[in-house]
Amino acid sequence: MQCTQCQTEIEDNALICFRCGAATTVRTREPVAEPSASGSAGRWLVVAVVVVIVTALACWVAG
Repeated sequence: MQCTQCQTEIEDNALICFRCGAATTVRTREPVAEPSASGSAGRWLVVAVVVVIVTALACWVAG
């Protein structure tokens, strides 16, 4: 790609022009998607089930 200020050819993923120092304004990568809330809720459900099972097994062994 070319620098918008000095027209020097620069790398596609460059953040600034190496010749004039101007910041590139062209987005070369899409932003990373935020993790969904349902994935986090699913993990908490698994943790809760494991805690309940471990507690039940501990009571059964102790009793």
